[in-house]
Amino acid sequence: MRVNEDEIRDFFSRLFVLAKTEMMYFEAFTNALANSDLIKTIEDDKLFFVSTTNIISTYNHITGHYLREDKSYGVYNDAYWCGYTYYNLYLKTKKPFSYLFIKFPMDELIDLYPLYHEMDFSHIYDIYLKKEKEITIIQYYKKRRLVSLPTIAKKTGLSLATIKQYASSDDALYSASFQTIYKLHLLLDAPLSVFRKEVVQISKYYDVED
Repeated sequence: MRVNEDEIRDFFSRLFVLAKTEMMYFEAFTNALANSDLIKTIEDDKLFFVSTTNIISTYNHITGHYLREDKSYGVYNDAYWCGYTYYNLYLKTKKPFSYLFIKFPMDELIDLYPLYHEMDFSHIYDIYLKKEKEITIIQYYKKRRLVSLPTIAKKTGLSLATIKQYASSDDALYSASFQTIYKLHLLLDAPLSVFRKEVVQISKYYDVED
């Protein structure tokens, strides 16, 4: 039995509309969203528990803001397009949302709206594949947390050579033990989900188009 994917995707995309309406910093919003119960429910293959009945309470819970009015219904702007695109990328790549937000930041995605919003999804997917190679997970958090590779090695108890290997290749990082991943998660304040190579459960409910 398949869930109503269009309803969930629309609900997800409307959250992006609310974030733009409330003038949230895009990175702050996607970081909060990546760590939310909504994303966890989706990625843990519990889509039947996703409620699309109260978008205001969901938005408030995710962002910590107090929003009283829903201004997202029927709005199909650049922010909605970003949410819609991220959801399609999730279905296509089976990558965690936290990973997608790192590889394709919202401020960069939204700038492509004038050129690509009427084009086939494959055009954006091709751009994503190029951007995916621009920065690794460790490189991203190294830059964001203003921490050096030697410092990461020292504080995690790993060798500098190992950390350099993880910084040069996400595939190398995926092969790390959970103990190592957990150390990096705590040190870099990164969601555990970002270290998952893929979310394999989504094919259970969705017919993902190539």
